[in-house]
Amino acid sequence: AAVLANEEEEGVVAYVQITLEKQTDEYMRRFEAAVREHAAIRDCYLMAGAADYIVRAVAPNISAYELIHKDVLSRLPGVARIHSSLAIRNVLAARSHG
Repeated sequence: AAVLANEEEEGVVAYVQITLEKQTDEYMRRFEAAVREHAAIRDCYLMAGAADYIVRAVAPNISAYELIHKDVLSRLPGVARIHSSLAIRNVLAARSHG
């Protein structure tokens, strides 16, 4: 069963907390530039709190997400820790946008 992320996209939706090795301007610039190069990463937020960034990644299925985790997220520059949470269902998906 696929997760309905919104009206246009179906698949596995992962919210990924990323902690960098260092929080310097150089580390952040390199990380942010690299994130922009990957279409599977739909959103990226600089955070205050436990993680430095939260990204939303979308894949067609769990096997594809495993490849994103292994080949993209874990290879982003400066990454020290990755914690993925997979969405089961968007509770507000049926809410009208108006």
